[in-house]
Amino acid sequence: MQKFCALVFDLGGVILDIDQNRTLRSFQRMGIDLETVNMESTVFTDFEIGKIQPADFRHHLHQALKGNYTYDQIDEAWNKMLIHLPTYRYKMLEKLSAHIPLYLLSNTNSIHIHWFHQYIEECYGLEKWNGLFKYQFLSHQIGMRKPHTSTYDWVANQIGAQPSQCLFIDDSIANVQGAKEAGWHALLAKQGLDLHLLDDIYHNLQMHATK
Repeated sequence: MQKFCALVFDLGGVILDIDQNRTLRSFQRMGIDLETVNMESTVFTDFEIGKIQPADFRHHLHQALKGNYTYDQIDEAWNKMLIHLPTYRYKMLEKLSAHIPLYLLSNTNSIHIHWFHQYIEECYGLEKWNGLFKYQFLSHQIGMRKPHTSTYDWVANQIGAQPSQCLFIDDSIANVQGAKEAGWHALLAKQGLDLHLLDDIYHNLQMHATK
């Protein structure tokens, strides 16, 4: 059994509290159903892998909204799902980073990350946040997303680790399964990064360290 050399976290739903229904409801009040938009176009996936720019994304939703709302209002509604990062989770990450290199692997987009970086700067300091991670693999920057096994293969290669040396944490069953299919070890975060999950992480780290 190989020792883990990378602990890879998802961002939204694991570290950052999110509620996608807040964004869905916001756009419903504005007059569109985002789930219908998603079925009729690839705009969300395209934005998430950086295939289109923020201006293209805003323009698409602006047209769907028949021009009734500004780009700033679209951004505000789009960011409604992002809530906060509790202090106790930040401290957990600090402690974990002293034991093993931390990485992020997140399906996200540039509008959400812009909001998140502003939020982190105000609450914890962006430089300190970045210092917690060896690297942050963000889908819109790397041009690929979970749960495709090719994404995990590429990330492991970038880290310089064997898949079996990577421990992945995500709140999506599909993403956890994708990691396992790629040969990673993975844990499902049922309620975000909490004490129970932290215990599971330490248990896995210790188990692999002693075998």
